[in-house]
Amino acid sequence: MNFKNNLELSIYLRSFGFFDTNIISAIEEIPIEFFKTENINKNVSLKQKFKNKSDKQFNDAYLAAIIAQKFQIKPNEKILEIGTGSGYLTAIFSRLSRKVYTIEKFKTLYVLANNNFKKLKLTNIKSKCEDGFNGWKEESPFDKIFISFVVNQINDNLIKQINLNGKFISPKLLLSGVQILQLFKVDKNKSLSKIEDICEVNFDFYKTL
Repeated sequence: MNFKNNLELSIYLRSFGFFDTNIISAIEEIPIEFFKTENINKNVSLKQKFKNKSDKQFNDAYLAAIIAQKFQIKPNEKILEIGTGSGYLTAIFSRLSRKVYTIEKFKTLYVLANNNFKKLKLTNIKSKCEDGFNGWKEESPFDKIFISFVVNQINDNLIKQINLNGKFISPKLLLSGVQILQLFKVDKNKSLSKIEDICEVNFDFYKTL
């Protein structure tokens, strides 16, 4: 399905059970067509029911809606995103939270994303171009941390940068080769407890934190 505008996209999302008005409004406000990466070798996608290229916009918006919904983002919260990509999810986060800190290793993507943020006048995003291995200690603590590449183990330095009851979302590579997006919560002992497996995804790059 091709979408003529974001309103049409948001109506289609509602048909799949997304009714949070803040998330729907964020998706309506962020023009998804700005965030095209056809010529860049980095892809984050939902490996579920949308395999046709004509479904790419819905794929991206659907995944962003799932992540935002599972995070239950509050307007006063700080989010750390490791792996900015095109910046689409970053932009959605920015509409839902107080401040977004995002790290991108690849310069081409970093430049693309920041150009998009400037075009959309998103002023509550702070970004840097480097490896996100150790997070962003100077700006911690965060309420939510999203990692956009496969993680088999999250290091202690990163866990220390999130508030009590804060949430992590990251994909994990199973022995079967399937990538699963997982939701974790941080307890009083600064340990991660898995809440749920969210959905199957397809991330091009992976590393171990």
